[in-house]
Amino acid sequence: MIGKLRSGDGSPVEKLEELYSSFIAIVEREEIKSGCLVNNISSEMGGLNDRLAEVADQNFRKWKDEIARVVAKGQAIQEIRNDMEALKIAEYIHASFFGSLSRMKVTRNTDSLKDWLNMTLKFIKENNEG
Repeated sequence: MIGKLRSGDGSPVEKLEELYSSFIAIVEREEIKSGCLVNNISSEMGGLNDRLAEVADQNFRKWKDEIARVVAKGQAIQEIRNDMEALKIAEYIHASFFGSLSRMKVTRNTDSLKDWLNMTLKFIKENNEG
């Protein structure tokens, strides 16, 4: 999935939208039964097992760094707001996505994920839409 962020196709915002739309399509195809293994394990065991928490955090940071790279490119071409650091925006994007995944599990539908994606895209473009 990280390859979607690294590909040469699309603008930075389009890459982020495609990545998270792909995640949503996967959980819909799997009938909302699985979600993200790292998120599931982190939520259940992260506070109880230091090694597990460390590995989950490494995985999260890998994603955050890739997202931040895309955000920085979007900031450079004024497609993504530049009043916040790229790494902070990436943290917001990916952490709030995981929160929406948890919400999805409870509601057993992807409405919260779709709402999150729409709101996040609006948020990251906020000061660039004038």
